[in-house]
Amino acid sequence: MIRTCFLTGFALLTLGLTASNIVQAQIGYAVGAGGTILKSQDNGATWSPQTSGVSNQLRKVYALTANDVWALGDGATLLHTTNGGANWTSIPSSTTGGISNFWSGAVLDANNVKIVGTSTNNFHYTSNGGTSWSGPTTGYSGANMLATKFLDVNTGWVAGIARDIRKTTDGGATWVSQLSTVGGQDLYAIDATDSQHLWAAGQNHVIYYSTNGGTSWTAISNSVTTRWQGVDFLNNTTGYFIGTLGKIYQSTDGTTISPQTSGTTQDLNDVFFQDTSSGWVVGNAGTLLHTTNGGTNWNATTSGTTNNLLGVTFTTSAVTPEPGSLALCFGLGTGGLALLRRRRRARR
Repeated sequence: MIRTCFLTGFALLTLGLTASNIVQAQIGYAVGAGGTILKSQDNGATWSPQTSGVSNQLRKVYALTANDVWALGDGATLLHTTNGGANWTSIPSSTTGGISNFWSGAVLDANNVKIVGTSTNNFHYTSNGGTSWSGPTTGYSGANMLATKFLDVNTGWVAGIARDIRKTTDGGATWVSQLSTVGGQDLYAIDATDSQHLWAAGQNHVIYYSTNGGTSWTAISNSVTTRWQGVDFLNNTTGYFIGTLGKIYQSTDGTTISPQTSGTTQDLNDVFFQDTSSGWVVGNAGTLLHTTNGGTNWNATTSGTTNNLLGVTFTTSAVTPEPGSLALCFGLGTGGLALLRRRRRARR
């Protein structure tokens, strides 16, 4: 039997092996209050604390790889590790434009990072890995944003206070408003699966979706008693909304939602799905939930902390065969073998 896996730009050809011989560990990170950073190296079965070097609340975490990870939070805290969290380096707030509290971000590659937070002109971006940062030049005046989603280096959205949604197509230099701020509720989460399909959610259970890139938005009618804190869509129809009071709702058509049983009443703060089956939710008092069947069942996992957890992400480590197995690596090239590759979702 021949099986193939993706390995840092190469295809791994394993000979005479079963699926159980191939090790593809899922590496997880969770962040929260008091500078909490947790890491799992066994698909979320166990979690260990890391030393962040800060005491400020961390709100979000983004992993480019198992080793290259960013975390952000209150007090203009921005942390970066390139060795899987063995050491976290703090990016000085003086280089990020003086934003008071970071709420959300997008890590697109080793050079391009976007951050939003609470203060005037609260969006900044870097194209050199954080050495220097720039801010918007047009269309961002008065913005106070809490969430962001970028599809690539250029195209992205921000959402925030008073139902404010804005879009950029040049990496964040210029912005256009897409949703009226008159009488609107605060938006705490936004997601997009492509250039046309978006969802935004927030205060007083409001949810909006767009099928034309944000040119127009339609409300998803619901009366759920919650403030939506997170949204994660895997494709144009399947997605999840999580919020206060333990609420988890699923959409299977992109335009309606139905409840799932979380098993907790703690406020839930972030959601991340690795694929259509495996997903994670974090919340207050160290709440850490996992599903392996798309949310039909959610099971509590021991996080080892009672601190509020606000951000979670997973990524795939390098693929290696188990000891004693035979593996040959081939580079893909013109006229070479056509080998299959499998990639996990990455949060941006």
